[in-house]
Amino acid sequence: GKPTLADVDTVIAYFNETAGTKHPTGGTRAKALAAEILARLKDNAAPPGGVPLAIRRCKAVIDEKWAQTTEINGNDRPRFDPTWFRLSTLFRASKFPEYLEEARTGYEKERHQ
Repeated sequence: GKPTLADVDTVIAYFNETAGTKHPTGGTRAKALAAEILARLKDNAAPPGGVPLAIRRCKAVIDEKWAQTTEINGNDRPRFDPTWFRLSTLFRASKFPEYLEEARTGYEKERHQ
């Protein structure tokens, strides 16, 4: 099947849970943001993985970018400013493929340790 707004809400809820934010879901979700996430879900929902794979990929990007955001370097400062950790940035068409590749690379590294 095709991704739905319920799938968008799954991604938003996962982001909220990860980052401790309160982005609205359901009827009060931001329309432009929902359209952006839905587009990324559609981009990644090809068979055989379909929508479940697309959702896993979106969650993997959230996980990877959150890990980067909260990683502490030698200066005891996060690698990225946590205010950069935004749904609108993560799911931007120009950024998402790069972030997905980072997430895939991180996942592959973990599996081969």
